[in-house]
Amino acid sequence: MALKQCRECGTEVSDQAKVCPKCGIKNPVKRMSLMAKFGIGLLVIFFIGSVLPGLLSRDKATTKSAGSESVASASGASDVAPASVTATVSPWHYEQAEDDMQKGTNRFAYVRSTNTF
Repeated sequence: MALKQCRECGTEVSDQAKVCPKCGIKNPVKRMSLMAKFGIGLLVIFFIGSVLPGLLSRDKATTKSAGSESVASASGASDVAPASVTATVSPWHYEQAEDDMQKGTNRFAYVRSTNTF
């Protein structure tokens, strides 16, 4: 049982009180309804779900690009692949396209099927 201020006169009133002892107003302490608490919880979950993946992907992209730059600068050439990496034929195809609406870059990766009928 906590003491909170009356919304009308500012007197300290129990949060369980139904009437303020000084001014007589009903429900002197504002209580948040269950629906309001539920709505705020959903907004927080939605916000975290929409912002957190974007932050994590930026961190991964930053560390990945920083790592590749350090390998390239250590070898002395930026366009030459390290000697330990051998070229292999991969079924994966990668594409990159500029997105005019979002002002960013879209990256696609897909596999072309080699199955024949």
